[in-house]
Amino acid sequence: MASLSWSVSGRPVPQQRARFATRTGHVYDPSSQQKQAFRKASIEACPLPDEPLQGPLKIAIRFTYKHIKKRKRHHTSRPDVDNLVKFVLDALQGPSGYFCDDAQITMLEASKGYGEEPSTFVHITAI
Repeated sequence: MASLSWSVSGRPVPQQRARFATRTGHVYDPSSQQKQAFRKASIEACPLPDEPLQGPLKIAIRFTYKHIKKRKRHHTSRPDVDNLVKFVLDALQGPSGYFCDDAQITMLEASKGYGEEPSTFVHITAI
C-alpha cells in the first residue's frame, strides 16, 4: 500500500469560483497561479511518484491557521472546508500529478483548526 505525506507552509487557500471574462467570453480559474505555487511547494516537500497513484485513494487534509488572540477551539469562520479541499485536490491531480483524477478518491477526511504556524498537511494512501 503506497502512502505519501507532507506539509506545505503558509495560509491555506480556498478554491475561488470560476470567472467569466466579458470581453473574450472565456471562463478562467482565478486560483490557477496559487494552485501552481501550492503544487510546486508540495513537490519540494514530497517528490512526485514515478507514476501517478492508481486505483482508489484515501486522502486526509489538515488546514491550520495561526492562533488568534481569542483562544477558539475550532476554526468556524470562512473559508469553508470544502473550498479548501477542492483547491488542494485540483492542485495535486493530473497526468503529471500525485494522482490522475479526483474521482479516484473514495475516502476523504478534512479538518481546519488553529496552530502555531499556518500550513496544509496532506496524507494520501492507496487503498
